[in-house]
Amino acid sequence: MTRKKQKEILFCDYFDQWVETYKVGAIKQVTLSKYYMSGKQLRKICPKLLMSNFDRIEYQKIINEYAKTHEKQTTVDFHHNIKGCILDAFHDGVLDKDPTYRAVIKGKEPGKKRMKFLQKDELTKLVHSLDLSNGINKDWFILLLAKTGMRFAECLAITPNDFDFEANQLNINKTWDYKSAEGGFIKTKTDSSVRKIVIDWQVSGLIRPIIEKLPPDEPIFIEKLPEGRYKRQHNSTYVNYL
Repeated sequence: MTRKKQKEILFCDYFDQWVETYKVGAIKQVTLSKYYMSGKQLRKICPKLLMSNFDRIEYQKIINEYAKTHEKQTTVDFHHNIKGCILDAFHDGVLDKDPTYRAVIKGKEPGKKRMKFLQKDELTKLVHSLDLSNGINKDWFILLLAKTGMRFAECLAITPNDFDFEANQLNINKTWDYKSAEGGFIKTKTDSSVRKIVIDWQVSGLIRPIIEKLPPDEPIFIEKLPEGRYKRQHNSTYVNYL
């Protein structure tokens, strides 16, 4: 496609093409989904903006419109997602100037954040209140989180094979892609996240008879539906349960 024709492309189409060319297969699915979300936002905010009409004022309008309904940090992330595409277009000569130059990032005031940790006495009370008598359930999930300090996605990915009952250890070597509708095992956040966690003998003794007859390579906390897919998991489900 000639440069002249590229200038007559809608920016939202140009962005989608850029994502497919440079991001698909090069980044993790969870990150790729954020680029797709940015593309959807562009189609809402500037569905008729042509590359030939793209300038600093148009870009600032996009940022301002997005910022009306998003906090500043989220707006910063949106800006970074689309800025890479715009800089490539500028480098390739599709844009004569960089529309992102000195862009002003705005955003809503951040809402009041919920406390993300428990005091020691609160954690003790929580553990003592858990009902572990009805097989694998949310209470068992919460107990393992409390006892091991695992990440939410790591705990979702736990299978019976990950337990070493002789050594009272739990092998953390994968996570669960709970942010996607399909789910599935994925790599840990970093290589250093692959590790062995010691679990106390009481927890080990209680959970062993519960999981020993479960499929060894299936996640113990995620229901597999009759059609073969896994039930969607949400962090908020467990937060609200507490």
